[in-house]
Amino acid sequence: ADRKAVLEEKAEKLNQDINSFMKVNFTSFLVTEGMIYAAILVCVGISLGRLSAGTLALSDALTVLLLSYSFFSSIRQLMGATHNALTAVAAAGKVEEILKTDTSRPYRPEVPMEPDTFRGIELRQVDFHYEGREQTLKGIDLRVEKGKVTALAGLSGCGKSTIASLILKFSDPDSGRILIEGRDYLTFRPEELRKRVAMVPQTVSLFSGSIRENLLIAAPEATDEMLLQVLSEVALLDFVEKEPKGLDTDVGDAGARLSGGQKQKIGIARALLSNAEYIVFDEATSSVDPESEQEIWSCIRRLSLTRTLIIISHRLSSIAEADCIYMIERGRIAEKGTHETLMAKKGIYYQMVLSQEGLQEVQA
Repeated sequence: ADRKAVLEEKAEKLNQDINSFMKVNFTSFLVTEGMIYAAILVCVGISLGRLSAGTLALSDALTVLLLSYSFFSSIRQLMGATHNALTAVAAAGKVEEILKTDTSRPYRPEVPMEPDTFRGIELRQVDFHYEGREQTLKGIDLRVEKGKVTALAGLSGCGKSTIASLILKFSDPDSGRILIEGRDYLTFRPEELRKRVAMVPQTVSLFSGSIRENLLIAAPEATDEMLLQVLSEVALLDFVEKEPKGLDTDVGDAGARLSGGQKQKIGIARALLSNAEYIVFDEATSSVDPESEQEIWSCIRRLSLTRTLIIISHRLSSIAEADCIYMIERGRIAEKGTHETLMAKKGIYYQMVLSQEGLQEVQA
């Protein structure tokens, strides 16, 4: 109910702002066009009068008409500039709002380490909610064992990506603790934490430039041999070697020259270059074609042999091999265990697997 009220308030404000803007635009249009055509009519009247009196040549009358339109049409350009200025002011306000965002994170280096150190990431009774919304996570107890593959599954909006956001310190829990190998994450600065935990999101962001430049973001000192090695690990080396410029191949504006699968693979390559001990895959294959999806999952399986992975996926068939699967339902952990254990329970995981298998059969 609270969220509905907030959305209604914002929608009403947007409606009022749009109407006000349209009124200003319409009024300025009437004034501008009225002045232009009024000036032309006055000049036509004067010119006709002077022509009939024989005091003005026809060529001079035409010149007057042309000058009258050109002179007052500059007002139209002025109104256009005013519109651009108002747009710029609105954009500047948004930029100012972003710059004022508090990006600081709690930092308490004095918090002692746990005596019994768990080798991995641990969430203890973690609660979290977004501003203006109901509680998203409630009493989350979760363990990501080092050297293992941990999967988070559940329906959209259940809190899977929120857990990843907390682990990466993009957000902070309302209560509870998060520990990395016995060390409270409050003792990490964000930049220090993110050297240990990397993330491959749903849509990887690339920047205009070459493949080399986009990879070096993760490791500025990396050599070409290192870059080619990680590209080989993500099955992108053949593509790069076929390109005339190799690593210097331009990716286009925001990676426009690459397919969705190729962009995701570059994102995985960047995570590898960062040498992070833990890698989070947040629906990393949700925006690619089936062929690229299979290639990316093959890459993830190879990585699982040497890295600690946290995989968030709506496709349960892709996480069946995980060492531990957590089923999230309405912000709580409903079930946990291996694929075989959860199937034997015949709970929510079992029902979702059957549902997805049935959907795949219908599509086939």
